[in-house]
Amino acid sequence: MTNAKVFNLVKDEVFSRGVGTFETHELVLILYSFVCAQRQNIKLVEEIESELLSRDVEEFRNSHLCQVAWSLGRARKSDSKMFDVIEGRVLQCGLHQFSKSGKFMLLGGCVEAKRGSRKLYEGLQVSFLKSGFSDLTATDIYTLAWYFSEAENDTGPLINTEHLFDTLEREILAKGKLFFKKHLLHGIKNGFRKVGKGSKELLEL
Repeated sequence: MTNAKVFNLVKDEVFSRGVGTFETHELVLILYSFVCAQRQNIKLVEEIESELLSRDVEEFRNSHLCQVAWSLGRARKSDSKMFDVIEGRVLQCGLHQFSKSGKFMLLGGCVEAKRGSRKLYEGLQVSFLKSGFSDLTATDIYTLAWYFSEAENDTGPLINTEHLFDTLEREILAKGKLFFKKHLLHGIKNGFRKVGKGSKELLEL
């Protein structure tokens, strides 16, 4: 339904009413929906971004912060000041207060926008390690391997990366080759190689 005309109708209505008339959670959902559907309009994204920056960060739920980070990252808004606001709030609250899905969105958004401090990425690593990997899907494992290899490539060596990749490797080998689709396994191994990690057993899967 990404080609649905409703996106044009909604966009026109948002501009007509003005972004300032919408609640924070409504703006977050509009932004997220348009980016998900790959229907983001530069003007719409920028107006929503500007309006969100004017709001008190206390108005944002943790899930909102993660959705905004993901949306702006996917929209390639790497210069957005919202990333600074989001990181400040995340570090203030503590990552233990964020859901696993929220942390995946936060990680993805920051990596795609090439934003986020070393402290944030190291905190995300620790948080994922504490929550465990046994219930991760094949896509989740691929996402962690690829995004953290990108993060380390952008920020330089991260504390706990070796522990993270070692733990991921144990989980991958335990689940076995058949658990992963070929393109995911290919991406996982590329992520390991990128940061100089991975045993011969893993890389030959």
